Amino acid sequence: MEKAQRINYISFAQIIAMLLIVLSHSTPEGNNIPYFITASVPFLQAAGLVTFMWASGFLAIFTKQIEKYGYAQYIKRRLSRLLIPYFAVSLLMLLPKFFIAKIQNVPFSLNPLEIALQLITPRNSILPHLWFLPTLAIIGAFLPIMKKALKSKALTCIVFLILTALQFIPNITKLFCVDDVLKYLLWYWTGAFFATNTRLKIKPLFCTITAVVGWSLYILLSFAFFSKFSALMYLVLRAACLATMLTLSLSLEKYTESFCKKIGKYTFPIYILSLPFQNVLGIIFLKLNFPVIAAYLLLFVLGTAVPYIIAVIVDKIDRTKILSKIIGM
Repeated sequence: MEKAQRINYISFAQIIAMLLIVLSHSTPEGNNIPYFITASVPFLQAAGLVTFMWASGFLAIFTKQIEKYGYAQYIKRRLSRLLIPYFAVSLLMLLPKFFIAKIQNVPFSLNPLEIALQLITPRNSILPHLWFLPTLAIIGAFLPIMKKALKSKALTCIVFLILTALQFIPNITKLFCVDDVLKYLLWYWTGAFFATNTRLKIKPLFCTITAVVGWSLYILLSFAFFSKFSALMYLVLRAACLATMLTLSLSLEKYTESFCKKIGKYTFPIYILSLPFQNVLGIIFLKLNFPVIAAYLLLFVLGTAVPYIIAVIVDKIDRTKILSKIIGM
């Protein structure tokens, strides 16, 4: 029972993280966007992305993926799960993206060399929100090294200090997700650490105290030392967001089992399909002069519901599993 519960609260945290990311992409097109919408985006993305990375690291260790499949098969499965959707959906969206750019009077090139460069620079790619997939694929490739390092207390401390120090270095390059890997490897590692050290019980009280301390420190840094300690501020923000998300998922754990069963396997498809659909819907709302708040809510609700429905249908009818792989199932 304990094993099921622990996975359940982690799965719930992953789902909520995905929903927060979709919400952060729901800002309507146009001007006069309320401040609370634009100001919330960094917090939503910090909470969503860090929690998803932490949970991915936790589950990779906890579900014994390498022991179950072997290193080579584990890498193959991870790359298949994450990179096939990245390349397939990006290429499938080339023409729709081209026509959307025409409507918006935004330059968009179909030059093969430029497209290839975009694909290896995920943050600037055809669908920039998909940067998360290759980043997670690359980070996951470090799992065998992490497992060995986590067996030694000394190595665990050294790696933790190195990964923390990487949060303070300037960006190096967006090619091959280098900057994102360096920034998010810490959180994946932390999740793997908690999964490895099963004696460290993750309790709601501990998470709540961590969240309160984190948010207090973040507010202090924001108002007093923003210009001098911006890197530290963002590190504290991510830690506070993660602690808050874990507090929420642990507190609601007993009520979320059926929710996780219905939504859990469709987390990646919802994330992958949401933004293209939101982009099209956003243009329609802009042309119709739709009220901003209503557009914001509909972009989130429909941006979650429609990809979920598509994923469920594909899951039921796709016997070859080709479409399932393309959308990340």
